[in-house]
Amino acid sequence: MEHVEVDLEERRASTRSRTILEGHIRFLDGRQHLGCTVMDLSDTGARILLDGDAVLPAAFELRVPKRKLACRVRVIWSHGRNRGLAFVADEEDAVTLHGQDADDVVGIVEEARVRIAARLGMSVDKIRLGLEIDG
Repeated sequence: MEHVEVDLEERRASTRSRTILEGHIRFLDGRQHLGCTVMDLSDTGARILLDGDAVLPAAFELRVPKRKLACRVRVIWSHGRNRGLAFVADEEDAVTLHGQDADDVVGIVEEARVRIAARLGMSVDKIRLGLEIDG
């Protein structure tokens, strides 16, 4: 089998800048606010580090006060307390997944991570789950 290296930078739609900025997560229903650190920022998305273990919905509002940025984002990937986010233009893009509310699907997976970690007596950062949906 041939080994092929993929440069992640080449797959990005825009150049990202490394940052260490205070960020705020605001759930779209307005019921919850969380803190985070914005580690990377580009025209199309961001990478954040959560302040603690948290279950995030599939879409939420990210605020970065020092950049005067407030926008709707969608979670693209998750690894430990890191989340890769894409900026989205409208609510429809943020919340549908095969006819299901994407918040429900992502919430179920995140809740499973938390419960598995608790059952095993491990940090949630050590638990990674994958999800495949055959349409």
